[in-house]
Amino acid sequence: ADFLKGRVHVDVNMYASQTKDQIFNKNTAVMGAGITSQKATMGRVDNKGIEINLNTVPVKTMGLTWNSDLVFTLNRNKIVELYGDGQDDIANNLFIGHPINTIFGYRTEGIFQEGEYAGQPIFYTKDGEQTVNPAPEDRVIWGYGDENFRLSWANTVRWGNWQFYMLIQGIFGGGGYGL
Repeated sequence: ADFLKGRVHVDVNMYASQTKDQIFNKNTAVMGAGITSQKATMGRVDNKGIEINLNTVPVKTMGLTWNSDLVFTLNRNKIVELYGDGQDDIANNLFIGHPINTIFGYRTEGIFQEGEYAGQPIFYTKDGEQTVNPAPEDRVIWGYGDENFRLSWANTVRWGNWQFYMLIQGIFGGGGYGL
């Protein structure tokens, strides 16, 4: 959409997609050549996102023109299915219902000070019980490897035969968006 005689233009694009037969690394029993994983084309990942472009011409005179472009992008993904068995792939940090790059870890709080386990880290199970040997399913979400959003700002200033271009880009977040 254009405003102010074409000096301001806004473009909004949204998408939602389902990627089937997503390629994942799947752990396998050790094969003769020592291979412990193979590529598996199974599973489905849903993506959704938005991109907003704001193009402006803040200055336009006989000899000087300034164009400014601001772009905001946001993408979210979620694993819907892995290998057809409804199970998470704990070894590869792939969990149904969570983004691909979710960071999982154990909840810890200090170390045991006395007794048989003195000096060992205190881990917690999903039920909130203290343990020395947590199970893989006791891991909790620590954060996300993907950014929350991206932002870029480009400016072009033209004066006579001269042109100046500046681009500033940023990747923001990556520590805890909710789906």
